[in-house]
Amino acid sequence: NSRYLQVLNSETPPFFLEMIIFSKDLAVLMEGDLVSTKDYNSEIAKNTELKTNKAGAASAEWFFKYVEKVLDRDSPLIEYIPIYDYLMRHDRSMCMTMGTVIPFGNSGWFRHTMGWMTPPNMVMLKSLRRPEDRETSIRKQVWQDAAFPAETLTETVQKSHDLFEIYPLLCYPCKVYDNGGMIRIRDENGNKVPYDGKKRSKMFLNLGIYGIPKDIREGKEFKTVHAVREWEKHIRDVGGFQHTYCDSFQTEEEFEEMFDHSLWYKMRERYDCDGAFKSIYEKTR
Repeated sequence: NSRYLQVLNSETPPFFLEMIIFSKDLAVLMEGDLVSTKDYNSEIAKNTELKTNKAGAASAEWFFKYVEKVLDRDSPLIEYIPIYDYLMRHDRSMCMTMGTVIPFGNSGWFRHTMGWMTPPNMVMLKSLRRPEDRETSIRKQVWQDAAFPAETLTETVQKSHDLFEIYPLLCYPCKVYDNGGMIRIRDENGNKVPYDGKKRSKMFLNLGIYGIPKDIREGKEFKTVHAVREWEKHIRDVGGFQHTYCDSFQTEEEFEEMFDHSLWYKMRERYDCDGAFKSIYEKTR
């Protein structure tokens, strides 16, 4: 936590910054900067031990499994990754969830013979699923992305651990701007304040939780909806927000507590939109 925030708040932060959390106490912090082809060729010529990692190759190991091996090192790993490979680094592992779809998907024989077929087309997979299957899946797995003030990282990871014990977790920074819209920034005491026309910004972190809770993996009874609702409450309490493509079990009142609807209501009234369009809450159902 302290190292992540130190790098994040430094005067010259890296262009890319991401952390993969493998347990409550173990994580790998990745810092990345852009280099030109000329500089790359120069560095490779000077140091033949520098590695180029084509992380997006069909036969490449799933990126998060590759990163996990860094935990066994005594020193940082420095390497080059082509920009497209880096941007799509979690694509073939379907954001680290492919193991639940194809358990042997990271096996060498599969990657080298059929890796070109991954990831499967999500639109096609969803189109083959019956409505009752969808209802069942949201009670057996968790798919959550939430942003929260960076200083609450420790308590937020702890809450995720206590509720789900799903690993690995993805964590990366995002700067949030308060322009008086639905995403608001609280004051230094954590209180909501009316918008005064001044543009504000604050560093947030995004935590991705994707997978099957530990109790379900062990065959125990687990109330997924209740746990996700408790997670949503935590995010509201710390002044964060849930990404609206996730499974959400908030009531409309809770949703409007998380997302400030003041300006939205004002505009609907001004342009006489009530009854003409669905509410934002309805659109996320």
